[in-house]
Amino acid sequence: MKKTLFFFALTITSLGQLNAQDFKIALSSTLPVFDTTRHAAALDVSYVFPITEKFDVGLTTGFAIWFKMPTYQLGGGLQIAKEDQASMVPVALTTRFNVAKRLSLGLDLGYAFAVNTDIAVNDGLYFAPKIQYQIFDYADIVLGYRLANFNVLLSEGNQFSTVDKTMDMITVGLEFKL
Repeated sequence: MKKTLFFFALTITSLGQLNAQDFKIALSSTLPVFDTTRHAAALDVSYVFPITEKFDVGLTTGFAIWFKMPTYQLGGGLQIAKEDQASMVPVALTTRFNVAKRLSLGLDLGYAFAVNTDIAVNDGLYFAPKIQYQIFDYADIVLGYRLANFNVLLSEGNQFSTVDKTMDMITVGLEFKL
């Protein structure tokens, strides 16, 4: 009987904590940061829960796409990218620190999987700091920076080499709490 009451109390306590968790979806767009992009867009899905009154932690994933990547010429006419688009799927730990009632700072840190590229790209590091301002109870304006560092495999004849390729963007978007 004691075990049943303990299990019941644990279940009720866990369900009460479930309300404190947030499921969020964000849409963002950007203009070029450096020569690595021309235009980019992203969709993110996050699941966060409070650790303290001012600090939240969770997981995030999404899809980011860079439209019309420029061609980079290396010595001897070797190209590491062509006029095309590249995209990634990040999987990361997300953190939020509530600085004020409506203002928070965040950081996503994890791994980015390169998808839909015409060149040999290894997956790599994903880093995305952000600042958020709550405009409604269910929506934030988000200003952030998103960086993914990949290794690109190059081949010319029988010789292979790798080059670090950084794809980055400054994003402005909306995040909705569902």
